Amino acid sequence: MYIYLKHIIKSILGEKRYNSLRKNKILSDFAKIDDNIKYKINNNNRFKDIHKNQRCFILGNGPSLKDVDLALLSNEIVFSVNNFCKVKDFKNAKTNYHFWIDDAFFNLRKDMKYNMNDIMKNYSLMSEENAECFVPISALKFIKDNKLDEKLNINYLINGIPFEAFKLDEFDICSIIPSFTTVVQYCIIVAIYMGFNEIYLLGCDSTGIVATINCALNQKNKDMHAYGNDNTENEINGLLKHWNMSKVFFDQYLLFKGYEYLNDICNNKNIILKNCSEKSLINSIKTASINEALEN
Repeated sequence: MYIYLKHIIKSILGEKRYNSLRKNKILSDFAKIDDNIKYKINNNNRFKDIHKNQRCFILGNGPSLKDVDLALLSNEIVFSVNNFCKVKDFKNAKTNYHFWIDDAFFNLRKDMKYNMNDIMKNYSLMSEENAECFVPISALKFIKDNKLDEKLNINYLINGIPFEAFKLDEFDICSIIPSFTTVVQYCIIVAIYMGFNEIYLLGCDSTGIVATINCALNQKNKDMHAYGNDNTENEINGLLKHWNMSKVFFDQYLLFKGYEYLNDICNNKNIILKNCSEKSLINSIKTASINEALEN
């Protein structure tokens, strides 16, 4: 088992990158995953090219999403993320795939704490959508302990190796996938694996850096999400107790670099990737209106 996974990691990273990263704890942990986890990850092969040459819409929770008539997407294939259930009329979008990637959703982070009662309501609401849900393998124990796999259609992803280390643009979600700083980028990776040839982003404003700077300067934020500010300011202030600003800005650098990376991959594969978010800081991806996307 160890030798098998080591071979996979080498094939993804290449010999040079593998040797330079082999002392990394991430590689060590992934190379020793047990057969139970291997089975869960291998089960993802049922998604390979399941939506060949179709289009999808990936919904972030940025403020611009609140101006979108989600009923326009009722007959589309929709990816949603995180606290999408808090967005007004979220049911109109009829989510097909939902992603929770941040470990904070599973009470696994020390530097970021969410209201877990609130999060559990989130899980319950999404269970009513009957969507396929994707979570990191680190959430396995939390999922089992809270019997969420009895309510939700849970699929696991193994991440952890930075996207810059990957030399290939062939992503196998039955193996290790690149690690990103925002959940939307994981949605794009899975959408590519599923065979979509048109991927449209909505509510992907990437204005979190503005909110973080305002919190650092003790200034009030306006709308931070499509569902308002919620408890986000308290969460950011808690994070700033653990992070210095150099880490904050480096994290943002990786976020925008991740979009550049994914845009290049889509271009190489002749996949249309466009940002339909009305107000967005992402300028590495071509833009389109939602009406233009729906007319294609």
